[in-house]
Amino acid sequence: MTHRISSSSTVNASVRKSGKGRGRKRRGAPSAAQSEELIILLEEAAEVIHISAKILRFGLQSYHPLDSARIPNNTLLEREIGDFEAVVERIKKAGLGVTGRGIGRARRHKHVRLQRWLPT
Repeated sequence: MTHRISSSSTVNASVRKSGKGRGRKRRGAPSAAQSEELIILLEEAAEVIHISAKILRFGLQSYHPLDSARIPNNTLLEREIGDFEAVVERIKKAGLGVTGRGIGRARRHKHVRLQRWLPT
């Protein structure tokens, strides 16, 4: 379930209300289209978090009691991760300076850090 809001007015209004940025120019402020892409990324990340919390609370094979299709939580997690990865692909093309190479480098570093805490 994705909710869309007008990104540029919301983002710019929040900066004006907070008073941050007064007297200095924001460097590299995203365009309205880039802001929209970032909002969608935030929404998808929240959906991954949401289903992860449901799995912790109810289990991998549990499903929503009103879901006539009885789709288990692990399948919903796969879908949400897929949605998130699709948005990441869009982010790489949105001119935000986020590259596949940079993401790959960060992924490799994360694997190393995780190995320290979660050895297989």
